[in-house]
Amino acid sequence: MQITHNYVSVLFVSCLQPIVDLFDLMEQKGPKGPNEVQASRTENGYAASIAVLAALVIESVCNRVRYVLGDPDRKGAVQTLRDLQAGGLADDVEELLVLRDVIALNHMW
Repeated sequence: MQITHNYVSVLFVSCLQPIVDLFDLMEQKGPKGPNEVQASRTENGYAASIAVLAALVIESVCNRVRYVLGDPDRKGAVQTLRDLQAGGLADDVEELLVLRDVIALNHMW
């Protein structure tokens, strides 16, 4: 006998407040870069964390939208947004996801 569950967990809701908190902490510390074009380690750490969490939130939202629409395809966030006629947003999200990959995969800048 297979048990069916009617609860679907969604991660993005849990990440919204931490993103706001990271912004607040970064703002409290104020920009103190080692020079005019480079951020400090602290500011860079907060910004990188915010970017990674923001990408995770967007992907989670897009997964939830596909679930609600009954779309079984495992499209990415960018394609989901394009399918929803949000091409401008899709372009920005694509840029964020590239930044996330650079941060998460530790690519050299």
